[in-house]
Amino acid sequence: MNTDQDKIIQWIREICLHDEPEIVLTEDSVLLEEGLLDSMKVVQLVSLLEDMLGRPLPIDELKAENFESPKRIAAMIRKLRDTNDNPGSGRS
Repeated sequence: MNTDQDKIIQWIREICLHDEPEIVLTEDSVLLEEGLLDSMKVVQLVSLLEDMLGRPLPIDELKAENFESPKRIAAMIRKLRDTNDNPGSGRS
């Protein structure tokens, strides 16, 4: 199964780690603190995530904690999909 998390990990391997195949990347890998993602790569990743969602990422989701690991990025995407599926939930 090719989950969002799998797609994110694959993208990081191909784009960010193509010159460093010895680095082990897991769902819990710390991306920002370990320097696996820099600011330019985050911009590229946001583009991928927007393609996956089919819409722009809300500005308030563009915070470091949402990009800490592939697991956290996938959780953000799930949350945004759930919000999109239930647009009236939690709002008046």
